Amino acid sequence: MSGGNPRREPRRGAGPEFAARDVRSVLAAALLGCGLCGGQASAEPVAPAVPAAANAGAPGVRGNRQALFDAWLSSDAVVVAAYAGVDSARGAVYHQATVEAVWAGTPARGPLWFKAPRGIRAAPGQRAILFLWDRLAGAPDAYLEEAKSRYGERVWTCIGPDSTTSYLLPFAAYAYKLDGNKLVLRGQRALPTSISLGDLETEILDWESAHTPHALYKRAAVVLRARVEAMDVVPRMEQGILIQRRVKLRLGKRELLKGDAPDSLALEFASLPRSPRFRAGDDVVLFLGRGTEGLFFEFGKRGAFHVVAGEVVEAGRPVAEFVKSLQSPR
Repeated sequence: MSGGNPRREPRRGAGPEFAARDVRSVLAAALLGCGLCGGQASAEPVAPAVPAAANAGAPGVRGNRQALFDAWLSSDAVVVAAYAGVDSARGAVYHQATVEAVWAGTPARGPLWFKAPRGIRAAPGQRAILFLWDRLAGAPDAYLEEAKSRYGERVWTCIGPDSTTSYLLPFAAYAYKLDGNKLVLRGQRALPTSISLGDLETEILDWESAHTPHALYKRAAVVLRARVEAMDVVPRMEQGILIQRRVKLRLGKRELLKGDAPDSLALEFASLPRSPRFRAGDDVVLFLGRGTEGLFFEFGKRGAFHVVAGEVVEAGRPVAEFVKSLQSPR
């Protein structure tokens, strides 16, 4: 974790980052084969049933700190909220909650609507920590492909942003119900792990601080600006069953900012919730780790920044200014 007061560090999703979400939602719409919906989605119950988890009334929730970290790494927004259930007046795809605190992203305190096509681990009336995607910015290729296969022509209604909400709870497990003012995690240990809300907020803000561009520049083995020359999503099958989707990239180096990398770089990774999403032709700034098998996305999607019209959209800064800020001492 980086030192200093984590609350003073910029949070991912704040300020001009809305531009990045808009860009990525357009890319997601293209992949899903549908346009951005200007009006409210259909109020018909087109989404699958989303009953609360069977253990919604039991103390604690299944999980561990690594699962919490992965959910945060994948998310665009983190809130503490009182869950109110499905909003039948607006439509079966919409869930409602009242936000008490915002730990990351741009939601406001008060009423919040979101979609949860795969269910939610909370019952109406329970308080929970929600890890949300905003305008599908957090959606990797595998999730979008799976959504198309699950929902067919209803896919945008089930998962896409619309005039009612831009937020999506992608997995039921991204909702962590609370026991009073603490989170109780039940894992494989004999005794559960109990974390106070204050300690958990500090931990998440520490993660935010450790993943700012300046912090990533210090931690990364290689930082470069590159163009995505080619991108392909390859299904991995075993005995006719889809096991995993893998992303194959070919990058052309435009500018090396730290470390050493060839002019043409091939990367391959599993498309997981924490993984970045690319399209051929993307102009990107990448923060990469180096392992025994070469360079890899050590920081998940937090280590990938998109450049559009000379601006780093995730940071809301001109690319020259962004690059200069990385190398400046603090």
